[in-house]
Amino acid sequence: MSVLSPLAFLAPARLRAAWQHHPEGCLLALAAVLLGLCLARPTVPVHEDLVHALLVIDVTQSMNVRDGRWGKDAVSRGEQARLGAADILRTVPCGSRIGLGIFNEYRTLVLLAPLEVCANFRELQATLDSIGNRMSWAGASEIAKGLNSGLQALTALPDKPALVMFTDGHEAPPISLAHRPKINARPGEFGGLLVGTGSLRPQSIPKLDPEGTPIGYWKADEVAQVDIYSQGRESSVAGEKYAEDPNDPASKPAAPAPKPAGTEHLSALHEAYLQQLAIETGLGYLRLEGPGQLLPALHGNHASTSTRIAGDARWLLAGLALLALVACHVRWGLPAAWRAQAGRLAARAPASLRRTARP
Repeated sequence: MSVLSPLAFLAPARLRAAWQHHPEGCLLALAAVLLGLCLARPTVPVHEDLVHALLVIDVTQSMNVRDGRWGKDAVSRGEQARLGAADILRTVPCGSRIGLGIFNEYRTLVLLAPLEVCANFRELQATLDSIGNRMSWAGASEIAKGLNSGLQALTALPDKPALVMFTDGHEAPPISLAHRPKINARPGEFGGLLVGTGSLRPQSIPKLDPEGTPIGYWKADEVAQVDIYSQGRESSVAGEKYAEDPNDPASKPAAPAPKPAGTEHLSALHEAYLQQLAIETGLGYLRLEGPGQLLPALHGNHASTSTRIAGDARWLLAGLALLALVACHVRWGLPAAWRAQAGRLAARAPASLRRTARP
């Protein structure tokens, strides 16, 4: 201890002398050391609510109706869905994993399995920008079956992400809710959201050519106006059960039809239908209107988990370096009495260090 004690006192003494004679140099040296430490990319443990979800966008023809809203702007339902998905990509914290998929006909197709957002942001954004009606391969839009397909896709993905499905809920051809496909999920089994797009007022559906160019609107005599199967439509999947199955104790009375017969060439947001599907699956429901809505809704519907991660500490070191540089310039503009008091405080600090270091 006798050998180490002089060394322990030497450094504070030199620092005191350096501070008394060259305080601005000490502050500059401190700033340089702090900035140098930033190059090592130090981390600090922090808790973040990380989102793990598959975002599925409806690309059926009714999503081309321009009755969506994004803030004050009028957009198509498809664009509204893409803007909502992009808002998620921009606002979720690093470490979150987001995947992308599309819904058409009666199937959900996964385009990208969930990837870490910050490291793969460009790829995720580029894929999202490419999603549109030109990806549609059929004219049907069987929402309940697409929801079943999406939930089934989740079970094949690592760690079973949450499902976030952007859709207007338009079933085409129309289906009686008494004969709709049975949802293959128990409430609470999956997390996520059904996100409604569009307005509640029926609108004409644009008709597009294979290149995506508008060529008019669908007319009443060009689309099926009623469910053509008196006992429900034919199954698209072998062994698929329907809601009216008399042997199923979970069957419930039929809910009202989403819209009156004879208007299937028009489309609106079928909010009551999506809310019913959300209840049956245990998912949340949200009508999308603008930025800032989705992240809180994901946190509230089991699409995120609180996780301890290594946070970036460089901002803290850089902030301290900035304070040192500001102090270096501001100190000499203070009144003489203040500078004298600061000098006396600095002179007493090393003495206290010597007392605490003494054995």
